[in-house]
Amino acid sequence: MHRALEVNRQVDRLRNMLFVHTIADGVPCEHSGYALGLRMGASSDLSVVGVESHRWQRRILGAAIPSPERETLMARFPGLRTVWNNPLWEVLKDNGSHFDSQQCFDSVVGVDHPMRRFSHCSMQKWVGVPEPERIREMVLLLKNDDHSLHLQRWWMMKHLAPYVLVASTFAPFRPVAAPLYRCIRDLPLNKPSMVDSLHGYLPISPTHWDNWVNAAQQEATEWLGSRKGRTQELARRWLWDMLPSSDFQRRLSSRLKSCRA
Repeated sequence: MHRALEVNRQVDRLRNMLFVHTIADGVPCEHSGYALGLRMGASSDLSVVGVESHRWQRRILGAAIPSPERETLMARFPGLRTVWNNPLWEVLKDNGSHFDSQQCFDSVVGVDHPMRRFSHCSMQKWVGVPEPERIREMVLLLKNDDHSLHLQRWWMMKHLAPYVLVASTFAPFRPVAAPLYRCIRDLPLNKPSMVDSLHGYLPISPTHWDNWVNAAQQEATEWLGSRKGRTQELARRWLWDMLPSSDFQRRLSSRLKSCRA
């Protein structure tokens, strides 16, 4: 019970953090309590929203926003409602017997979907280019105990770290890359062997994960700036294609060493 409560608190903090970072993007302003407090105070249509900088700093770190303020903010910034109602939050949580992961997965990925006939090619086509919207499907697969999908689960385990890395390098998850990684690493799975495998395939500690995301972001930024017309969507695909390369991994490692120096 204690473990489930902690997992769910982590997910709630992640949700709150992304909500506040999305506000900062929408205002726009620096992602700090001081800047958010100033902008809230300067907005005449946000009179019911607290303006204290220390309060916003706690919210950036995951403190909850009271419901009346949250509703006012969602009315002012419509994109916030999508963030708040993202179905990812529920699948990351430990909902015990109240959540049927198999049924939920079947409703998202139909029983006649090509990925159910396992092959590397069918999985590559299903996964596609890592996108934030697809993380929910990956999580549902990992939580699904259907024996007919065991090869698909192991394939996803093997590719989970690079998938989350690419998805975390760009908006909207870039400001919350480490908390997102922690929630996925602490995903409540039914079988202890699956938990051990998950940690084995995600060996980087959450405190060091952001360094890897920074290194990947630097590579993607340089690639984007090296030629006109390149987009973040293309950069996501490029990064996903490059990550299996040993030469590219050495480049990331070199950037990590520079960060620690």
